[in-house]
Amino acid sequence: MVRLPLSILGASFTTVQEDCGAGRLAAEDNPASAVARGALLAATGPLAAAHPPPSSVPAWTPAPVGTTPATADLDLGGKVFGVAEPGVRNVRLRYTSSDGFSGNGPQGAAVSGSNELRTDVPHSARMYDYFLGGKDNYEADREAAEKALQEFPAARVTARTNREFMRRATSFLAGEGIRQFLDIGTGIPTEPNLHQVAQRLAPESRVVYVDNDPLVFSHARALLVSAPEGRTSFVLADAAKPADILGAPELLETLDLSRPVAVSLMALLHFVPGDVHDIVRTLMEPLAPGSYLAISHVTTDFDDGAADPDGMARLLQVYIDRGIPVRPRTRAEVERLFDGLELVEPGVQVIHRWRVGDVEFPPGHDKNVSLYGAIGKKV
Repeated sequence: MVRLPLSILGASFTTVQEDCGAGRLAAEDNPASAVARGALLAATGPLAAAHPPPSSVPAWTPAPVGTTPATADLDLGGKVFGVAEPGVRNVRLRYTSSDGFSGNGPQGAAVSGSNELRTDVPHSARMYDYFLGGKDNYEADREAAEKALQEFPAARVTARTNREFMRRATSFLAGEGIRQFLDIGTGIPTEPNLHQVAQRLAPESRVVYVDNDPLVFSHARALLVSAPEGRTSFVLADAAKPADILGAPELLETLDLSRPVAVSLMALLHFVPGDVHDIVRTLMEPLAPGSYLAISHVTTDFDDGAADPDGMARLLQVYIDRGIPVRPRTRAEVERLFDGLELVEPGVQVIHRWRVGDVEFPPGHDKNVSLYGAIGKKV
């Protein structure tokens, strides 16, 4: 094992490389930007010899591996920072945030948190990225996602429809006057992101993103850039610990909880173990009247029994087999998540049918999507 200490823009990172020869850290199939790759190489000493940094990277000084922490004094232009390389096996990234990542407006998003990036096991957010055609995923994610597609070929349809529901729900909330959003389970950013939808309608909108995946964290500054009239922030936290989310300094600096907030939990709660009703109650309790809750949630209601060879349950079993807990819920169970809130018409509905008018859908489309969605208002 080789430990490679690194400091970029005031944040301390430690990459841990196991069983990777020289050059693997800079695999050519890496979808991360050349600047980010160069920043990592600048701190990895001998590994840089096999893959010199690109010409776009400012002056850099290699440091011997295993000695004093190297400092990559690079101007990353608010684009990327400290990413572990997708496509590289068994590389972990540990970090501690600092004021080097704070900011608002067009300069970037405030970022906080600490966690560990595991590239040798699949993660639901990175599988979702793969379903959407993204490149910010690893071999373990791609293997699991391909198996999922074998078991449930409509998985890409499900993912795209969920993104469409997020945009539709956000547009509705902005139209209702909401200017503050808390998006938990953000996932790897895919344009248009929630803040882009909201700020297109109301540039002063303020958005806090929350996720527990360090790879999502690594893209926060690159993609979660606010309109100058508003603000975006990112908190690296676990959805199962809502009190930690609500108490995060970045959230309290960005959102005014005495005013209405829309909480967005898109395709999240089915991955969260424990009492999700308590999680929802904890999130909504301190929010002002007029706040909203938006949820999409997986279901097996459209499966033809537990053994349906074409059912959503087959897709979910792929996650379970790889150690990712997932629990589908019925329509009635999803409705219970809105206890104490006033459901917005048409209530809990398959997400592609939520406020789309008289659109006709092909037979079997409900089963292909298999996600319920709804919005509730705190009155």
